[in-house]
Amino acid sequence: MNIFFTNFHHGWGGQPLQVLQLAIAMKKRGHKVLVFAPDKSDLVVRARGNGLDVDTSISFRRGFRPITLYRDIKEMVKKCRQNDIDIIHCHGSQDSWIAAMAILIGRLKARLVRTKHNSYSPARHYANRWFYNSLVAHTITVAKNIAIDLIGDNFVDESKVSVIHAGLDDNFCNSKIRNRSEILGELKIPDNSFLIGLVGRLAPDKGQDVLLQATPIILKEIPHAHVVLVGTGGDWDRIKAMISELRLENNVTWAGFRSDVAAITSALDVSLLAAKACDASSTVLKEAMILGVPVVATDVGGTVEIVDNGRAGILVLPNSCEALAKGIIEVYKNAEKTEERVKYAKEYVKKYLSSEIARKTEEVYAKVISGELK
Repeated sequence: MNIFFTNFHHGWGGQPLQVLQLAIAMKKRGHKVLVFAPDKSDLVVRARGNGLDVDTSISFRRGFRPITLYRDIKEMVKKCRQNDIDIIHCHGSQDSWIAAMAILIGRLKARLVRTKHNSYSPARHYANRWFYNSLVAHTITVAKNIAIDLIGDNFVDESKVSVIHAGLDDNFCNSKIRNRSEILGELKIPDNSFLIGLVGRLAPDKGQDVLLQATPIILKEIPHAHVVLVGTGGDWDRIKAMISELRLENNVTWAGFRSDVAAITSALDVSLLAAKACDASSTVLKEAMILGVPVVATDVGGTVEIVDNGRAGILVLPNSCEALAKGIIEVYKNAEKTEERVKYAKEYVKKYLSSEIARKTEEVYAKVISGELK
């Protein structure tokens, strides 16, 4: 098959990561792959670094820009014809609409597959119904609850929706794992700390503030607990102010952006997902699980599936510092049960490896092209 992968994000995050992993996996499976993304975006840089063919001729600019939109659609039509494209796999709203219009206006043979990564419910208006039921050949959701929402109220026909979680890089465990003492020393964290980590973009919906509110509760039970925040984002000033207000300067470390996430994660005593709403299929959880690190996660999006209803990790209520603290303290105090979850998680999480996700996605492509999936 000849496949276009599209993504309109400039920065890095879970969505472009999934595009990159899927594109790499499809190329390995013998398909012709081309990645469309904005010029100088992180995805473009990493895709080229992994030997993928990249095209930056489409701007994917947001907002109502009729001239730019027309140019993007025209360019998509041209590139589809030049490359005899079978599947355009889109991962966001902007690129999906451009691809849909290109197929419609250009009368292309290409079929549009769209992955819905977030758990926000689409508006139930006519344009969206038309888009999902007539323009998109098939929608992949990264969690069951997203699929349930789409087909609810007969918004999208059930036959046009499949569930395939975001993948975990098959080579993640082959990343360079450093000595824990070395990492803690570099971060100036006491070597005897019970290390609690939250890896993710610094944003209100990621729950760093909930973790900070939970930290004084945790410290009463685990005096040597230490929190490390990994990631960057626009919420840092608010988080920094909270650290000062709660007098946690000696108990919280901000590590910023790290390229050695596997090394940092492997040094943790517990890895957290503290998201309040939108994390549909957390890569952070899967990475910790494959490395044998205990996980505590809020029950949002597809988390309940990833931790297999609590067998592979502890599920807690979102946006509750008390619940988050209780989950972390449970990991610390009940070592036997924690080890049981970790052992189970290391095997269970293998179902999310990118090679397996690519196989399932390839099956969707084939069925879409054959007409088996409408």
